[in-house]
Amino acid sequence: MGPNTAFLMSIVCFAVFAYVMYWVIRASVRAGVRDALRGARLSGDGRMSFEDSERGSPR
Repeated sequence: MGPNTAFLMSIVCFAVFAYVMYWVIRASVRAGVRDALRGARLSGDGRMSFEDSERGSPR
């Protein structure tokens, strides 16, 4: 009964994880930020703030 319970719990956890990821990806695609899945949103924000700081620096 122990192994079966652990097996069922792992299946439930995976199902919940897949369900959440499905809705996250679907919302991202619908919003038109497919690149956010590849982390382009974070690098884009960092790049913009980095360019602004570079522009403001005396260099």
